[in-house]
Amino acid sequence: MVGDMSILLKRWWFWAGIVILVFILWQQVTAWSVSRKLYDTVLNNLREDQSKVIRIMEENMEGYEQEIGRLSTELELIKKEKRILKAKADKSAAEVIRLKGEIDELQIQLQNISVSDDPDRIIDDLRRMGFGSIRRRR
Repeated sequence: MVGDMSILLKRWWFWAGIVILVFILWQQVTAWSVSRKLYDTVLNNLREDQSKVIRIMEENMEGYEQEIGRLSTELELIKKEKRILKAKADKSAAEVIRLKGEIDELQIQLQNISVSDDPDRIIDDLRRMGFGSIRRRR
């Protein structure tokens, strides 16, 4: 037994090396396992964050599309009002031109009116215009 013990004691460095090797392997396996768990956790968090970002972007996109639709409708209404106002302005401009023509015509008629100094001639002119009840004074 003493002989066996001496072999074991002489080779204690061999057993210490095996223990250290087992300890190192155990640390490697544990480190790999923890590393994998951390990697999975980070990956899951990244996926969750990415899905949140995508969801928020989709909500924003829906809001933007609604805003675009509202602005398009508002733009169409403004264009319609602009067409209506332009038509009114054109109509008013045509009316102004017509009225200016009438004013010019009335000014010409006003210039062509000649009032005679002879009362008999005035009475004759009035009779020709349809005022027959006016009598001549003698």
